[in-house]
Amino acid sequence: MKKNISAILTLVLAFSLIFTLASCSGDECLHDFENACDADCAECGYERITTHVWNEATCYNPKTCHHCGVVEGEPLMHLHLDEDVCADELVCDHCKVMIAQAQQHQPGEDGICTICGESVILATELE
Repeated sequence: MKKNISAILTLVLAFSLIFTLASCSGDECLHDFENACDADCAECGYERITTHVWNEATCYNPKTCHHCGVVEGEPLMHLHLDEDVCADELVCDHCKVMIAQAQQHQPGEDGICTICGESVILATELE
C-alpha cells in the first residue's frame, strides 16, 4: 500500500513539475508555436532555440526545411562532369535525368575523335 501511495505521489509531483516548467511566469501558458521551427510562442512571446531539419537541394528545388518549409539557397544546376563524351544522351550526375542530346563524334584527320579520343570510322571510308 505504501508503494502505491508513493508511486501516486511521485506521478503527481512529476506532472506538477512538467506543467510548471511549461508555464510562462506561472500563467499556465502551454506555449503555442506555429511549427517545429517557430521560435516564438504566439501566446506569451517565450523564445526557444530551434534548428531547421534540411532536405538537401535538388536540381529543381533549393535546400528546404522538412518541418517549416523555409528555403535556403538556390536549386542545383543540372551537372554533367564528363564533358569529353560522345554518346546518345547526357545524364545529370545529380538527378540522373537526361539533360541533352550528346555531341556527335568529331573525327580528326587521323580518324580519332577530337572530343573523346575514340577511334572513329569515317563515313567516306565506308563507301
